[in-house]
Amino acid sequence: MRRSGSRTLLLLGAVVALVAALAIYLLLTGTGGRGSEAVATPTPTLVDVVAAKGPLKAYTVLDATNLQTVKVDQTTILTTTARNNSEVIGKMTLVDYQDSEVISKAPEALRDPGLSRVVAKGKRAFGLAIQEINTFNQGLGENDNVDLLWSRQFETTTYVQPPTGAAPEKIDRQLWTTKTLLQNVRILKVVTLGGGKATTSGGAVNASPQDSDSAQKAQQALQASYAADAAPTMVLVLEITDQQAEVIKFARENGRIDLALRAADDTDVERTTGITDKILVEDYGVVLPELVIK
Repeated sequence: MRRSGSRTLLLLGAVVALVAALAIYLLLTGTGGRGSEAVATPTPTLVDVVAAKGPLKAYTVLDATNLQTVKVDQTTILTTTARNNSEVIGKMTLVDYQDSEVISKAPEALRDPGLSRVVAKGKRAFGLAIQEINTFNQGLGENDNVDLLWSRQFETTTYVQPPTGAAPEKIDRQLWTTKTLLQNVRILKVVTLGGGKATTSGGAVNASPQDSDSAQKAQQALQASYAADAAPTMVLVLEITDQQAEVIKFARENGRIDLALRAADDTDVERTTGITDKILVEDYGVVLPELVIK
């Protein structure tokens, strides 16, 4: 009987020890006393991204009307995900998008549109190569507006009657004329061919002879880029009509074209007279030298 009681006590002690160990385990793991409570799920951090506003077909140019902002879990954002409208406005989709689908900046999903998609209806794209002097220190950009001025030299013949009453003397002269041909011409695209921005002539105080020589050559190259016969350093893709394209082509092949840059909010058309020697004398008070016949 004593052996049977001892065994019972030993078994009971083992059970109590096992229950105590289980209780300690549950307490240490944080589940003790919680019954069937689930572990709390962390609250996701939501951030704004750019998404399609309505379904978009491939080859759609993105603008403020077909984009919207949606919130997504920060952990789902890829490096190619568009975060701001400014990153994608003006770009063209290469894939279809469903409403509220996040816009991707990946090259296989988005790229710059072809010029035919940004030219206004009734307009044409026209390329015009310009010299450095007309790039405004490489400052021209897309959507700038310029006026086109044309200068041409004409050969003129004048007959002057000498004071002695002799036969009239023939005088051949080269006379220039300048006129603003086109105004408010929009630049669609700028292609830089070469050249650089003008810089000040200051140099280092302790410049070495090699540095001075390099700076002198750079300055000479810069000056050469502004010469009358300098090679073009920029090509402008202009948005014009067919008639304006004819005007520019003729002017380019029969004279010289220069540009005047307009303010961003200036679209007023100015009536100009054009300039010749005669107008400068009559309207601007330029004094001509006396003609002396020997």
